[in-house]
Amino acid sequence: MRTKSLAIALLLTLTMACHTQQHDPPQPVPPVDPADPADPTVPAEPVAPQIPVPSVDAFWPAEIQVPETWTCGDLPPVGERIIIAVDAAGAISVDDIAMDWEEMNELLTNKAEAYRRDNGASALHAVLAVDASLPWAVAQHLAQACAAAWVVRLYFAVSPADGGEPGAFALYLPQDRGLAATITRVRDVPKRAVRVRDGWPPTDPMGLHDILNTDLREHPAIEFEVDAKAGARVGLVLRLFDIAATQGVTRAGIVGVPGRVGLDGLAPVVATHATPARKITVVGREMRGPPALIPVAARVHGAYAGFTERPPLSPEKEIEIEEPR
Repeated sequence: MRTKSLAIALLLTLTMACHTQQHDPPQPVPPVDPADPADPTVPAEPVAPQIPVPSVDAFWPAEIQVPETWTCGDLPPVGERIIIAVDAAGAISVDDIAMDWEEMNELLTNKAEAYRRDNGASALHAVLAVDASLPWAVAQHLAQACAAAWVVRLYFAVSPADGGEPGAFALYLPQDRGLAATITRVRDVPKRAVRVRDGWPPTDPMGLHDILNTDLREHPAIEFEVDAKAGARVGLVLRLFDIAATQGVTRAGIVGVPGRVGLDGLAPVVATHATPARKITVVGREMRGPPALIPVAARVHGAYAGFTERPPLSPEKEIEIEEPR
């Protein structure tokens, strides 16, 4: 009887031991280092997408020193413009992508076509970010390429004289109205022509202030044009247009047609015109010293600045400013 009781007690003990082993709680997992990215047990924290903040400095290569002007407005919207940059050596980049002359022309033409309007002109805005030390011939070639693609909304990338945020100086090109507009037109707006040629000593462009100031006192409006030799520097020519804008001139145009650009692009153009032209003459007037009052730099925000009114095309009769005797 006692043996039987011991057997039953032993059987109950073994049964309880097995039952306890089956329901033991899970053993704790050893702690892991949360800083260890290689540990698969550590869930990766979500990473917020890095949205780049647009910077004006990124719109064209940083080594390009664009002209400095008092007149400086906004750049055209990103989706409506093309930025053609040329550095001091003549290297071309479009929207920060390096390319040669032919590639630039092809891209300009294709992009202009996407913005073509019913009258044939393109609504594309072309911004020329050219180094101020480059010969004016470079800007002439670029302007001619834009005109060939019927892109008339032309701008130069500039830096405001007060050291603010870079922007653009508008210098819209004439727009051909086609053969239908062949009536005789008389331009009743007087014209002030400025030339930049070789010569010594160099002329201070600031003397143009007083001349234009006198012109505008005698006439409610004048048309301003610059006929610059190919060797004139972009910075000097833009300063002349800038002075006209600060004086209140509303219409301005570029005179002169460059030759063709060869297979080697703009680099030979830069080398050919290594000597700058710095002699400024005003047709019918004498350039004097700088004015007593210098314009205050005014960076325009929320609008374009410069010349957005297109000059007329080849009128059959012009009225020149009558010079004082």
